[in-house]
Amino acid sequence: MTSIPEKAYAEQSSIQNILHFCHEFQLSKAHKKAGAYKQKGVAVMAIL
Repeated sequence: MTSIPEKAYAEQSSIQNILHFCHEFQLSKAHKKAGAYKQKGVAVMAIL
């Protein structure tokens, strides 16, 4: 059984990995070229 701090650490680690991936492959530019836009105030991570 895992504890809450372990789950929180794993979640934070996953978020950091996703953010690094987005930055590394410049997903925002790919979305823009594809014509995919988001509303102001909506996080990109919420869309993914």
